[in-house]
Amino acid sequence: MKETITSSVGAARKNLAWAAMLATAALASSAVGQVPPAPANLQYPLAIKTRWNYQMRQEFGPGVHPDSPNAPLVKGNVMETTVVSEVAGYDLVGGAKYARVESRMNGRLTITDWYRLTPEGLFVGKTNEEGRVLVMTPPQKLLSPTLAPGESWSWKAPDAQVTIAVRVVGRETTEVPAGKFETTKTAAEITMALPEATVHAVQSRWFSPGVGYVRLETEAHAGDRLLYRATQTLVGLESGQPGPQVSRPTAAAAAATSSGAPVRYEARWDPQTSGVTDQLNSVYFVDVNTGWAAGKNNTILKTADGGKTWSRALEREEGGNDFSSIFFTNAKEGWAQGRILLHSSDGGETWRPASPLPGRKSLGAGGAVGTIRLQTAMFGTSDRLLKSEDGGTTWTDISKLPRNSFRAVFALDPQHVWMVGDYGLYAFTTDGGATWQEPPMPVKCRLTQVYFVSPRIGWILPIDHNGGPLATTDGGLTWASQYAGAGQNRPLRDIHFVNERDGFLLVGSNRPDVVYRTSDGGAKWATIGQLPEGRTAMSFPAVDEGWVVGPNGYIVHYHLVPVPAAAK
Repeated sequence: MKETITSSVGAARKNLAWAAMLATAALASSAVGQVPPAPANLQYPLAIKTRWNYQMRQEFGPGVHPDSPNAPLVKGNVMETTVVSEVAGYDLVGGAKYARVESRMNGRLTITDWYRLTPEGLFVGKTNEEGRVLVMTPPQKLLSPTLAPGESWSWKAPDAQVTIAVRVVGRETTEVPAGKFETTKTAAEITMALPEATVHAVQSRWFSPGVGYVRLETEAHAGDRLLYRATQTLVGLESGQPGPQVSRPTAAAAAATSSGAPVRYEARWDPQTSGVTDQLNSVYFVDVNTGWAAGKNNTILKTADGGKTWSRALEREEGGNDFSSIFFTNAKEGWAQGRILLHSSDGGETWRPASPLPGRKSLGAGGAVGTIRLQTAMFGTSDRLLKSEDGGTTWTDISKLPRNSFRAVFALDPQHVWMVGDYGLYAFTTDGGATWQEPPMPVKCRLTQVYFVSPRIGWILPIDHNGGPLATTDGGLTWASQYAGAGQNRPLRDIHFVNERDGFLLVGSNRPDVVYRTSDGGAKWATIGQLPEGRTAMSFPAVDEGWVVGPNGYIVHYHLVPVPAAAK
């Protein structure tokens, strides 16, 4: 039976995928087609480019293994990652106009759904998971116009392979990383008949008017054997309308939105108290609450409340480790690199040093994805790429690099890795290091940083530039300069993108440092902040929520604050 259940997991996940991903989208409105106004209970912020950011945790049952693209994200039997859903456009499905919503897991497009809102409720008409298309005939209802407690409805696929029974449970106050919301909870019983086994799933969803789904819980079984249980919670909502966007509505903002009262948002840079005076060189947030900062004198800090409070993870040591980078692949798995490499598997509560590299070579550039660490030796001393899958306890030589002079590494997944160095040195692999490509670069200066959001879309920071970063849309085969407005001699210190369009650039000088933002992938940039000189790094887990660090324990928080609109 174990083999039967395990072999059915892929099919179960494919057939239930559109149901399991509803909470990451569930997006459509009367603006999608020529239909009467939507019921008041089902209002959504639905302009194109509206995005929902979710944190997902999925636990697999005994003997169950995830699909290969997600395998590197799994530690033990648990996968933690991000899911971003976006209203990408409108299409005809069965002659009616639907909103197309694209969902990406850890930056990779995994599922596309088509939604439509009518006076009868919210419907999904079609889904496409990595090329596997399902057309809902008839369209499947997700929400009713009234959402009255005790109300129920059902849906059955034409071939009767999948049946769904939905019930409105009632009203609840639901708290997630994005805030506290008044919600309506629905529960769905899903049955799927497969040749190998019958799969049963229970899915609970919490819907908030004007926001969408804020929480989703799914548990699937084949017989009495657990296949998986998953939880998704809303981290941020990014409005597609012009003007300021909201990633974490406050209680006042949520109340004003639901009541129809006018609200506007102002951007603020608020200094935070780090509790240290050491220079901070790196910062990383996995969501708008949880983040870490690292720097000189053995300093690693952690916050679990968006920076309201910070605490030391290690004792300060004068002249101790000068950490140049800190990075977490999820809420638990993290790395800090200085003269030594430290690994944490409990969210930065404790840290353990990695074993020395083979030949006792000093550390060079490194990167991480899931539970995998990729590492090179010190600049100019080795042309080998090493991998560890056990927190740095053991290292495996996986590839011979084309050069030994790389200064920065970025791993999108175990297959897609990019490396940069001096004199325009650049190489990438799409097969885990079996082969490397070295396309020519348009500059011959030092390249300090490389950052990708998908296998095709990425950026590089050069020392000599024309006012901004280099960008590629073909996986790194060709590169072109982007103009952000930075002076040609001003150092490009850090770059971070939330998705393929929304990104941030930190530029330094002997004048105030500047943070630039783009909403179109770098075609145009705008200044969103001027900070004291010498800032070192930044992290933006959401489009309008970010942190910048620097000397003397400096931490500043960028966010939007709801302000009552002026009465007309």
